Amino acid sequence: MRAQVKNLKSHGVPYATTYVRAGYKHRVSPVLLAAQGSAESMNFNKAVIECRLHSPAGARGIAQFMPATARSWNVDPCDVKSSINGQARFMRALLDKFGGREDLALAAYNSGPARVAKLQRVPRIRETQNYVRFIQLRKSEWKR
Repeated sequence: MRAQVKNLKSHGVPYATTYVRAGYKHRVSPVLLAAQGSAESMNFNKAVIECRLHSPAGARGIAQFMPATARSWNVDPCDVKSSINGQARFMRALLDKFGGREDLALAAYNSGPARVAKLQRVPRIRETQNYVRFIQLRKSEWKR
């Protein structure tokens, strides 16, 4: 576990220990969670993390939870630990739903599980395709 924390910290990832603990607890790659957190928070933008900035759709916090999703997963999006743990739980559920396929789980996190379940592929939505690609690339860079 220490090696993973050290690795993430070497890449400038804040909250590395929280990502690693949440990943281990919920059986999700901590590097995947951190890469996703980077994408969701505009590269760990402090204003996003502190909920001073939110998406045009209303998503908030380091993991960019929509208000209804945050309520359903019992997450405080403005609390980093709550948000990262909620992100890990949600990703575990999505990975289970989509047979362990990270690309589909990420697409579902970004564009909604129902859409991805209906299509059984990453939707042809530029934002979602770029989101999945960015996280996969960052994950491969950070695993080195």
